Amino acid sequence: MVTRYLEKKLEAGGSRATMKPVLEDFAEFCEDHGVDDVGDLDSNDLREFGLELRTDYIDGKIAGSTANTYFAYVRAFLSFCVRDQQLDTNPAAT
Repeated sequence: MVTRYLEKKLEAGGSRATMKPVLEDFAEFCEDHGVDDVGDLDSNDLREFGLELRTDYIDGKIAGSTANTYFAYVRAFLSFCVRDQQLDTNPAAT
């Protein structure tokens, strides 16, 4: 699903190279947390992902603005999944 989204973003002029590592990290996060299908994601999973980004910020690995950008990339991907009927609602929508 991530690959298909990135291909669509590339067609639309999006920055595939910028988003790819972030979405790959999110896919790994999902696997590590037992989420095998995008349809299984819920708001608790996204809250946990946000907390991991916050920890990276606190540890000085990324800037706060970078954490916000990364979460926005994931939110945009999940909006794509809603449009593609893989999700009913976006669990990252606030």
